[in-house]
Amino acid sequence: MLRTALAPLATTLLLLPLVAACSSDEPTADRTPTPSGNGSAEPGPTATPEPAPLTVGSFRYVSPCRLLGPDDVLELYAKPGPYADIAQEGIDSPEPADPLGNPVETQCWYRLSDKANTSVHLYADQYPSEQAARKEFRRTLRLGRGTLSKQIERDLRHDSPLADVLRALLEVQRENEAKGGGVLTPAIGEDISYVAGRGWFQALRGNLVIRLERSQYDSSPFDATSIRGTVKQSREAFRRIDERLADPDLDQTRIDPWWPTTNADGWAPFARVCDVLDDEVMAFGTGRTTPDALSEEGVLLRPQARYRRNSRPGSRAVSNRCERRQAGVADGETAMYADLQIWYAPPGYSGRELLDGAFVRAISGVDAEAKVSVDQWRSQGYLSDIDVAGADRAYTLTSEPDGKSDRWIAAQVGERVLILDISEYGDQSVSVPLGQLLAAMEAAIARLEDATG
Repeated sequence: MLRTALAPLATTLLLLPLVAACSSDEPTADRTPTPSGNGSAEPGPTATPEPAPLTVGSFRYVSPCRLLGPDDVLELYAKPGPYADIAQEGIDSPEPADPLGNPVETQCWYRLSDKANTSVHLYADQYPSEQAARKEFRRTLRLGRGTLSKQIERDLRHDSPLADVLRALLEVQRENEAKGGGVLTPAIGEDISYVAGRGWFQALRGNLVIRLERSQYDSSPFDATSIRGTVKQSREAFRRIDERLADPDLDQTRIDPWWPTTNADGWAPFARVCDVLDDEVMAFGTGRTTPDALSEEGVLLRPQARYRRNSRPGSRAVSNRCERRQAGVADGETAMYADLQIWYAPPGYSGRELLDGAFVRAISGVDAEAKVSVDQWRSQGYLSDIDVAGADRAYTLTSEPDGKSDRWIAAQVGERVLILDISEYGDQSVSVPLGQLLAAMEAAIARLEDATG
């Protein structure tokens, strides 16, 4: 899931492939005659090899937002408001099978920002075996039947030394059944269940357990009325999902977050942020190549709507982000986490004006821009200016003046601001050494233009 914004500094700042080049034997001679008959041949173009498919164990990986894309959601559910965005989480490198049968959890979340505050959330839990997926799907159906709690109730009719234990178990089981019990819903699909306690429809598809949730008004789940009103809608959504799952060539990449054009109405050019925070940048920052998960949050669909807000550049700016974290870490080991945000200066503002406001809002929360200044942080020893290759201006911020705890770098590049955090986390989160973070930021800036457009 997306990492939440840190609390304001005033409260507590702490809350504040390589693909090896393949060599071939030297040719002894090219005996193929050429049209000119001079015995030499012009070298032909070298074909770029197709990337290997992404996999989860032995199964082909499915990118969740490709199963139900933005056009599907807008057609089936609602038209977007001015603050609509997309969050998507998945992988961009093969994931080995978990020996315990645990899934790779992926998801696609559309927040439509319409008058009804509609949210459409698609989860695709990708198991290393069909047996493991089937076991999880059947578990929800068993909970839906309530057979275990009924058995416990019968046992409690008789005096038993285990009566107290059974009473406690009964309460736990009733809660599990209420929250996780599924009931088949033939109106949606013969093999699709509805989990009332979670508000989602659930389907078993090979090694996948697919869950679809639509909510409105403060993310409240379906009720009986809304279920009846969305039978046709949900049935069609699963039909489209099944159609994409049947495509052996379904695109495995993330979808582009929403933005009408790459340079909409005078805004700074928009970049695909997870292409900026790529494998090499991660290697610079972490000091090692790590398998990772991705989470990407889209920018607003119509950013000009923010002109109704106050005049501070951070309030009018829009941003997108990419989170990458190491997956499949064994107990007792530490894992790597990286968070890159890219902020865009609105028309009429410069990147220099945005730098301070974006940094304050990203690190300390929405309201802090009007209350906390960068100069205050600098005077207290938390913030320092830093030279970053490719940046017009940059800061580094730490959550403690000793500089040994959480650390971020913010860099202005023209009309955009990049904010990078790379940490190693286990029992506690510890920032990587400043030199590694700096190298990663400089590598990210070098990739910014290639990821734009």
